[in-house]
Amino acid sequence: MAAGQGIRLRPYTDDRPKCMVSLAGKPLIQHQLDVLEECDVTDVSIVTGYCSDQLEPYGRRRFHNSLYDRTNMVASLICARQQLDGCDDVIVLYGDIVYERRVMDALLGCDASFSTTIDLDCFDLWNLRMEDPLSDMETLKLDENQCIVELGKKARSLSDVQGQYMGLTKIKKDFCS
Repeated sequence: MAAGQGIRLRPYTDDRPKCMVSLAGKPLIQHQLDVLEECDVTDVSIVTGYCSDQLEPYGRRRFHNSLYDRTNMVASLICARQQLDGCDDVIVLYGDIVYERRVMDALLGCDASFSTTIDLDCFDLWNLRMEDPLSDMETLKLDENQCIVELGKKARSLSDVQGQYMGLTKIKKDFCS
């Protein structure tokens, strides 16, 4: 999922999508592709939008969200629905995140029909990033079985945030049938 403009990262994204911002000498998306390759995930598609031509060198199957500037991640995912139809397990990744191989290994090893990654220790980093983390946080509430029961609303207090959605989700074929 690499359609976004990355407005909050301006000026770094004036001429490139968020996933092409460099970290440690290479674009964010290359970090992802490297981890996927290490984990033997080879069938990779990219949903593009803003500055989509910059993703052509990556040689993956691409789908384009021409309405990237006024839609969201769900609309981008729908652009790739023909790829999803009839697929086995599918992993959906935000194109602008970096994660360690152990995170992908854990996700790939999960047997649940629908699973996602959550950073339960997000508060320390958030406090380093901003003076008032609550102004940027969204709710993420878990039930007693560690299932997400609320996600993505404006957090009113720290008790509304039990972790941060990391942008990696696995959907098994049996979830959609």
